Amino acid sequence: VSQSRYSLSKEEFLEWKQSQATQAVFEIIINRVEDCKDLLAESAGVDSGQDRYFVGMIRAFREVLAVNWED
Repeated sequence: VSQSRYSLSKEEFLEWKQSQATQAVFEIIINRVEDCKDLLAESAGVDSGQDRYFVGMIRAFREVLAVNWED
């Protein structure tokens, strides 16, 4: 956040992260991660491109979930 072109205090960031709207979005993201893992479990090895796509999505979603003030 400190590298962003937007000015955001630590308190504002924490308020956003704890807000009901953010928590709802994070819940959707968590569900998407589980969906991708299920799809991989069912079809891994059939299409390596698709496998890499799902792995990339999981990594990207986890990156969003892990964002913190120091980032």
